Amino acid sequence: MKIVPIFIALTLPGMALAQTQTPPEQPPAKTVPIEEKVAPKTKRVLVVSFQQLDRKIKNNLPIGQDVADMMTLSLVNIGARVVERIELAALERERGLQNGSGNQAAVQELGKLKGANVAVMGKITEFGVFEKNASVAQNAVNQVTSQIGGLLSKKKKKSTDEKKAYELRVSMDVRLVNVETGDILAAASATITENQADDSMESLFGKSFAQKNSLAGAAVAASGLGNSTTKADDWNESAAGHAARKAVGQLARSIFGKIPLAPEGEIEDSITIKLSVEGLASFKEADTLVKSIAKLKDISEVETVDFTPERTEIVIKGAPKAIKGLAANLQDDSAVMSLGLKITRVTKEVITLKK
Repeated sequence: MKIVPIFIALTLPGMALAQTQTPPEQPPAKTVPIEEKVAPKTKRVLVVSFQQLDRKIKNNLPIGQDVADMMTLSLVNIGARVVERIELAALERERGLQNGSGNQAAVQELGKLKGANVAVMGKITEFGVFEKNASVAQNAVNQVTSQIGGLLSKKKKKSTDEKKAYELRVSMDVRLVNVETGDILAAASATITENQADDSMESLFGKSFAQKNSLAGAAVAASGLGNSTTKADDWNESAAGHAARKAVGQLARSIFGKIPLAPEGEIEDSITIKLSVEGLASFKEADTLVKSIAKLKDISEVETVDFTPERTEIVIKGAPKAIKGLAANLQDDSAVMSLGLKITRVTKEVITLKK
């Protein structure tokens, strides 16, 4: 009788199965989409012309509006919503703000008129050239003599031994003000100092400024007999202009984080309608109407874009519900009634009123 090694027959198939078996396929890894972060939007910011407190070149180089333009651009570039300054010139003149002002009440009034929530008020506290290592008193003398072609004039000749080191210094400060309450939300200051090898007006403040402020012109300005308020068109490309931009950039970054954020949906849900008013006697009447409409609930912005006695155009922006019910609210508005206005036509785009 033949004995068969059964244990071999049983183990070999098992061994073969172990050798040929492959692990089950794993499901492909799921790709988790990366959510794009959307920067939150700020409430609307109004930037008014900067006060120029440094009087050394105030009459020769009025730069308050230019510095405000720089601040507007800086804030926009880092994500703020800022009122366009092109439309502010006439409104600033009416309120005495075109050369900067410390009148916070007037700034708040202008902010409400433009639908802004916060306002930036700035001051140029120092803007000039100083002799390095000189005393405060000596620098004061140097700055006064510069008015009549002294320190900054190319006409004053110096020997090599008389050459001195100079420093361009620009100092500014700003306040961020709540338009509704008048509270100061933030304050910041910045100073830029740069060494200057050449102390001529042309290199520091621009060629056209140097030409318009020659020895004779500066003497007339110092005597009070002439008007030298024309600013140099190219000053902002000069050393002084570059220093001003640096200071403004620092200030913008300092206050940006304190600007309140707009509630979600506030901006996207806003719609616009135009008010066409015929027969207003003066811009003051238009301003009265604008202020009254701005007080209505959920109206975010009211602005007079064109005024004539024959026809005045006012643009109104607000929540859809407020805009749709605007015609009904205007019928009971105190300003509309006091001015003797009546609604004559209503469309989705325009509401027409006449006296």
